[in-house]
Amino acid sequence: MERIKLNYFDVTRCGYYRYGEENPEFCNLGETLEQLQRFIDAKTLRQTKLFTPAPDQNLLPVYIANLERDPGTGDTLLITWNESPTNADGKVTAAAGDDRVGEVDVSVMDAPEGSIPGYPCYFYFIPQRSIVVAIRFDGQTFGGQPGVSAYLHEFLAKASRHVVATEDEEGATIYGYVEEHGGTIKQVRPFYRTVQSKIAGEVDYLREHIGQIKKLVRKDLIVTASPAGHTRLLSIWNILGIVDPTPPESGVIKYKYEIDCTIDTNELNQLVEVGSQEHDKYSDIGFRLTGDARVRWLSHCLVRNELEVDITRSDAGFPEARAFFDELLMRREAILSVLPND
Repeated sequence: MERIKLNYFDVTRCGYYRYGEENPEFCNLGETLEQLQRFIDAKTLRQTKLFTPAPDQNLLPVYIANLERDPGTGDTLLITWNESPTNADGKVTAAAGDDRVGEVDVSVMDAPEGSIPGYPCYFYFIPQRSIVVAIRFDGQTFGGQPGVSAYLHEFLAKASRHVVATEDEEGATIYGYVEEHGGTIKQVRPFYRTVQSKIAGEVDYLREHIGQIKKLVRKDLIVTASPAGHTRLLSIWNILGIVDPTPPESGVIKYKYEIDCTIDTNELNQLVEVGSQEHDKYSDIGFRLTGDARVRWLSHCLVRNELEVDITRSDAGFPEARAFFDELLMRREAILSVLPND
């Protein structure tokens, strides 16, 4: 038996939207997943890459490793492959964990030719409830939700059947989006957005005690190999007065800070919205209240769950996708049981 941790996200947008409209003009989550299954058919892992993260994105490239879908419910297990940071020469680096600080030996290793260093992330979509559940096994640090959200947004923008485009040596030119092949291009934009599912009572407590909030606590992590992460790290070093630092070649850095504050209800609502956006394990916003020694983290307001599943792993540590999906389908009721009633 394996223990898995579940983080729940509400899919608030998925499809093609007219400006200012809340509901899609066409397409939905179920159709998007069905189209994605067709898109990856017979492709290599490398061919599933849809975007190169922009310098201001704290992301690394994302690929599709596997997809299992139940035609009846539309439930889908999506396994992404998230490219690991490498150095400027594209090599994988590793630091000796038992070396003394200041004397750490860093090894540089060649990845096998044609390989993509990385790690898998697992997502269980339930279109009937407009949710996606990010699944982590014990010891797995990253949930990968920002990456899969960016990927599905790019899929709707570039690769779904609704896209009208031409392609030549210089790349693809997208003219717009149609509901059906051969139809008229409509004034719509693609969107895929999620927020973490929240337990309303916990947020209500903070609202009721808004006058007692005295400190804002923030913790996060920086992916040092991404341009945005590197820029962020430099700004933090500047604030701390660290002169001529040596940036790490790859990996992540975790940080935490506290500031005195007073906030009103509107500001709290904005922070709750920021905190509910897709994030990984170490990104969180918290509050210290007068007379309360503990930090009230927004992550504790979020819907989470843990389950045991009967699966086996390969020598590399990965579960077989179809067997894992069947196990999730068997536990569908338990997975849904922690969500607020409609």
